[in-house]
Amino acid sequence: MSFHRYREVKTRKPHSCEWCGEIVEKGERAYYRAYTGPYGDFVWGWQHPECFLAMMFGDVSHFDEWMPGDFARGRDSEDADTEMVCGDGFFHTWEVEEL
Repeated sequence: MSFHRYREVKTRKPHSCEWCGEIVEKGERAYYRAYTGPYGDFVWGWQHPECFLAMMFGDVSHFDEWMPGDFARGRDSEDADTEMVCGDGFFHTWEVEEL
């Protein structure tokens, strides 16, 4: 039996983002995920909104096994040329410029 639930929350304490490994600070918006892992274990974690979008809508061909911090914040790969955010409740993509 598999279980997967996610919802947007406002954090009550700092958490490590399971996508990028950076800290989701207290009071920030985040996505909380709870699910059964590949061996039937119960897993839960928090992600920045842009990291959640990168995971959900990015190139999933390399997602089989990954660890927190394997990806840059809001990106589905280190060489991605677009970045996704949802600060105003809408999905956005744009070209990332080299600074």
